[in-house]
Amino acid sequence: MRTNKIALDDVTEESHISSFIVLCRAEKHQAVEQELQQQADIEVHGSDEKGKFVVVTEAKHQGIIMDRIDLITAIDGVINTSMVYHQVAAIDELDDEIDQTDSDQPIEKIYQPQMCEAPSDADATTQTVQ
Repeated sequence: MRTNKIALDDVTEESHISSFIVLCRAEKHQAVEQELQQQADIEVHGSDEKGKFVVVTEAKHQGIIMDRIDLITAIDGVINTSMVYHQVAAIDELDDEIDQTDSDQPIEKIYQPQMCEAPSDADATTQTVQ
């Protein structure tokens, strides 16, 4: 397990929110679930009897998140812990109100991604390299 050399908890002004998929042996499902629920800063948001869990945690810096991954992986019966989401936000922004005026519109109208296209053969023949 990693050990943080610097106590960053006292100097950071941000919050790291992460979620993980935890996979354990099916026969250890209940024991792993109990162990996860006993951890103060880990929340279980879903599980199935096959040994899969969705876990969320929040910390003041990424080193703590990495330590929690190590902690979860060390639980007897856990096969793998994979981070699937990580967000860093300034602590003072976490209480900001979100504008919900666009919430009724489909995502395509709110966010319009720009697609990159490979140049066609015709484009390649007209370009001059200097």
